[in-house]
Amino acid sequence: MQQLEDDSALQELNLRYKNLDDRQAAAIATVLSSGIGDRLQTIDLGFNKIGVAGIGPLAKPLAAMPALSTLTLSGNHLGDPGTHALVGAFLKIRERVELASIDLSSNGVGDMGAQALRLLLENCPSVQKVNVNRNKIGNLGAWALYVGSTNSKGGARLFMKNNCVEALMQEEINKQQGGNRLFM
Repeated sequence: MQQLEDDSALQELNLRYKNLDDRQAAAIATVLSSGIGDRLQTIDLGFNKIGVAGIGPLAKPLAAMPALSTLTLSGNHLGDPGTHALVGAFLKIRERVELASIDLSSNGVGDMGAQALRLLLENCPSVQKVNVNRNKIGNLGAWALYVGSTNSKGGARLFMKNNCVEALMQEEINKQQGGNRLFM
């Protein structure tokens, strides 16, 4: 944390595979809330142990970061509640959101989290890429994400392979996408 606090010109923060838990995520949130990360463009917190209790404190400072364009939270334990908390924070300040890419793959996100992400797609035009591969999204969530990407002002690309979507729904969405395959 000391290195993070000392580097005000930092543009990328890579804390992937650091075994961070909810308590440590809250500590990172405190540092980011101080404005130290205002120049951060990329944050990678992938493959840690961050759950709802950790993303709760992190969501607001992440959403408030003016330069943040890429956020990776893959391989954590956010589930639907954590996804809701994160999306809710971004929606509160949607007119200032610069986020272009969000990776929530392998997080246990289900249909309810996918519906929250639909709101992010429809209300934050800067979002260009959403990765929800390897989650628990079913037909309802897949359709919500498809509709959100279709209604997206930024023309967002979705990645949602290896979820719980039935073959007929996959075919229908892929057909609607005009060849841009979302499922394999």
